[in-house]
Amino acid sequence: MKKHSLLIFILLLGYACKKTENSAPPPTVPETEQQLTITTEPGNSNTIDIKDTLNLKINVTSQMPSEVIYSIDVTKLDSNKSVYKIDSISKNSSLNLSIPVFQSFTNYSTKVTVTSKT
Repeated sequence: MKKHSLLIFILLLGYACKKTENSAPPPTVPETEQQLTITTEPGNSNTIDIKDTLNLKINVTSQMPSEVIYSIDVTKLDSNKSVYKIDSISKNSSLNLSIPVFQSFTNYSTKVTVTSKT
């Protein structure tokens, strides 16, 4: 009887000491952000006649993230020199700027970049 009791005790001890798997939650997949879509006024055109000030309006037309970074760079084409540059963090889906750096009979390029801050 002692042998049976010892055998049962060993079996119970072995069963009680079994390693159980952790039921950890599955890993979370980070959400991918949607690509930002913007419009500008004036729009994408080869030539715009401006006397001295560019009134630029930028609108985010896609789903707006919590914050965006608006980067604007105006370059004078004959010298390839940046004459106006601004980086602005905003929670608004639009940005209005008046850029007073233009001279007559000079060509400029304006680069607008909008990125999510996150």
